[in-house]
Amino acid sequence: MSTFVKEYIEQLETQWKEVDVLIESATECEHSNLELFNAMCRSTSVLIVAHMEGFIKDLTKNLIRDINVNLEFKELPRSIQNTCCQGYLGFEPSVIPKYQEAISDMIQHLTECSGYKVSPEPFLFDKNRNPKPDSIQAVFKS
Repeated sequence: MSTFVKEYIEQLETQWKEVDVLIESATECEHSNLELFNAMCRSTSVLIVAHMEGFIKDLTKNLIRDINVNLEFKELPRSIQNTCCQGYLGFEPSVIPKYQEAISDMIQHLTECSGYKVSPEPFLFDKNRNPKPDSIQAVFKS
């Protein structure tokens, strides 16, 4: 059975080819030009981090697409339902009176709807914010 996640994982290897090119180039100049070697290593590290950030975002989006194709909102784990609703109400409970009650009401209404599609945005990082270990951990806890 083909899924969005499976198709994404299959095409990952091509995205990492440029990392391989940088590593190969760095290896070639390791003994002849130490400054270039160090610059290539730093560049490779930055590119790997960028690829990891993109990987987490793309994997999350594809996972949500698979969820939307295969499950109704009422079938989702409570933690996914909560995060989905928090995406609309915000993630700061102190801003909205009776925040947990509002989340529960929203979940109840959405479980009664047919065809509601979960948005990936509540499960992604804030815009223009590089992931830190606690940010990555938050995504996988959701």
